[in-house]
Amino acid sequence: MCIVGVPTVVDAFTLANDLMQDENGAHSDRVNNTVRPRGAEMIVTPREIDLLIDRAAGLVSLGINHALQPQISPEDMLALAS
Repeated sequence: MCIVGVPTVVDAFTLANDLMQDENGAHSDRVNNTVRPRGAEMIVTPREIDLLIDRAAGLVSLGINHALQPQISPEDMLALAS
């Protein structure tokens, strides 16, 4: 059995940490002191999550179909799926 997952959320600390890096990639102490105590339990999802889920589902399904039926072109696969 194979499980395919698409990440759709991120915790607030990771997001803030990535956004507050300096030019050299060093992390700011401000993130540890400000975000971790208050944002440790927060999960963030983008506004357009429904669109992202639809696109991810289509991409994963096309990938699986192509792996199982390589003789069908991607264009024909899209025509059959729509």
